[in-house]
Amino acid sequence: MRAFISLTKSRQFLILSIAASLAFVHVSLAWAADDTNLLFNSLIFWPAAFVLCKEVDPPRAPSSGWVYLGVGILLTTLVSGVLVKGDFLYLYPFLVGIGSVITLAGLSGSGKYWKPLTLLFVLGVPEILMFALINPAPLTARFADIILWYTGYDVVLDGVWLHLPGGSVEVNQACSGLRAMTRLLGMAVLALLCLPRRWTLGQVVMLPVISIVIAFLSNSIRVALLAILKATNRPAAFDSLHGGSTSQLFSIASIVLLMGVVWLLIQYPSAEGEPN
Repeated sequence: MRAFISLTKSRQFLILSIAASLAFVHVSLAWAADDTNLLFNSLIFWPAAFVLCKEVDPPRAPSSGWVYLGVGILLTTLVSGVLVKGDFLYLYPFLVGIGSVITLAGLSGSGKYWKPLTLLFVLGVPEILMFALINPAPLTARFADIILWYTGYDVVLDGVWLHLPGGSVEVNQACSGLRAMTRLLGMAVLALLCLPRRWTLGQVVMLPVISIVIAFLSNSIRVALLAILKATNRPAAFDSLHGGSTSQLFSIASIVLLMGVVWLLIQYPSAEGEPN
């Protein structure tokens, strides 16, 4: 029995070591692509996923282990550095996770690893799906218009265009806040899965919704400021806020605000009724 446990743990260690190597490839590619947000999330989500994997007892090798091993190796091979480019970089972590879990536990035992697989899923897949299905640019333009109007600016909204005396800006899908919403949603899922407490159903529903709202409102404020900078002819400040260092301040502020919400939620009793 001890020999079996030792063999199982050795097998788990070997497979997780291969997955860690593929994770390093992903982080390196995110660095090379100069995708700051993806790089930041990858440095958090990958280690968290491995920690959650270590919490799962090593499963017994499936009877059809050679078949699962072949499928797992195929999936992990598909995400080698040569094939990763463009949007596939966001699909990479989830495919590595699926391939590793199938290799380790087979299809029947993969359910035990739902937590790390969920983390690797929200690391990139929602961003691909949301950009393919949703374009909240008109809604973002509307909220930015309301912000500008309430702060006293003579603004005219024309579809996704914000017109101010002195300049105009267009709110396209890339500037709509969709990326910020998917990234902050991932941080909410990270908190729900990794914090050592049992969340109530209301909190499980509330936290992702709050994360999306925070990201949307933060980006709407950023768009309003971009319109002001454009109208006042301040190109350097506009470029910094549009995609430079200043834009990262809004991401940081959104994360800090979300963590504040998480802190408030954990002040309430958990699903087990125990005080925190």
